[in-house]
Amino acid sequence: ASPAGSAPSGSGPPLSGTASGQPAAPGLRPSSVTFVSPSVGAVLGQAGSSCATRTCVAVAGTSTYGQSWYKVGAPAAGPPNGSAGVSQVRFLNLQDGWAYGPQLFATHDGGQTWTKIAGLGPGRVIDLATVGDRAFAVLATCGGTGPDYASSCTSFTLLSATADSDSWAAVPGTAAGIPVSPGGLQITGQRGYLLAHGTLYAGPVTSGSWHPVPAAVPGRPPCLGGARQPGWQPGTGLLAQQPGDVYLVCTSASGSTEPASLGSLILYASPDGGQTWQDRGVIPERGTAMSLAVAPGGAIVLATSAGIYYSPHAASWHQASLSGQAPGGGFSYVGMTTTLQGVAVPASGPHEVFTTGDGGRTWQSRAIP
Repeated sequence: ASPAGSAPSGSGPPLSGTASGQPAAPGLRPSSVTFVSPSVGAVLGQAGSSCATRTCVAVAGTSTYGQSWYKVGAPAAGPPNGSAGVSQVRFLNLQDGWAYGPQLFATHDGGQTWTKIAGLGPGRVIDLATVGDRAFAVLATCGGTGPDYASSCTSFTLLSATADSDSWAAVPGTAAGIPVSPGGLQITGQRGYLLAHGTLYAGPVTSGSWHPVPAAVPGRPPCLGGARQPGWQPGTGLLAQQPGDVYLVCTSASGSTEPASLGSLILYASPDGGQTWQDRGVIPERGTAMSLAVAPGGAIVLATSAGIYYSPHAASWHQASLSGQAPGGGFSYVGMTTTLQGVAVPASGPHEVFTTGDGGRTWQSRAIP
């Protein structure tokens, strides 16, 4: 249960509150973004010119919330390909960070060196979140090939480690032989949640066991619970939380594992950790739901294949304004760093991320050289 790390691999300048003095890899196409403060963060993506003749993973940092970028050391890995490569990044602070999806690498010096984590057991790391002094990761058995490494997952285990350690152990109560998808793991300073095929798990973010949350039948979202409901069966959803509330949008209808079109999506909110749910209404916007975020004490923001939408008070939805042309395919991820600041990653193509400074109403393109 306590895997060992192999020899360090990958090297480069660290994530910093200023800059490394080295330019970001040219042509970097971000697939993931992470922030440790209202100004300092990093993106991970593919950059063809950073590894001579082959495409490999590169990391860039910012100390200006995306207005400028610099080089950060990256793990020696390629893009996701079945059970190999990485596609996502999370930093807890300026020292401790992880690159994953499907393999797992860790750094404890801000990216100057990365260690490939071995011995986790069979499976692929499809989700990872950090809080306090701990990291949590979802290790799943999946059959997807190529870049679809996180598809056709049939079982999972939730793992945890202290931020400064590479020894991971299973969290009691969370191993199950049911499907799981990326994006179902949500952590705050008070509590953690994991949504997997109709079951919502919850538990402490320090140490201790997690458990399935028994949801009351009246008002229960259609993608929760073990029994199939008309037009739905237990599936996946977009989960987001802030202190005091958990938000859920069910994304699979009639047994489909693909995200549902927005015309059929309903936002649900739970004030008691998933035991009871309140219907907050249909989301009427266009596209395919991809990522849900809640600003601390602020708006709910939804990224779709058509754009970004926000709801100031979970009552009405509005399309956000984007600087320039919306990226083809929309956005794969959106996250809120503060009540006003947020960041979104285009689904494909552009060498850029988008940031907001007004709670999700307007978004500016931030090019990565």
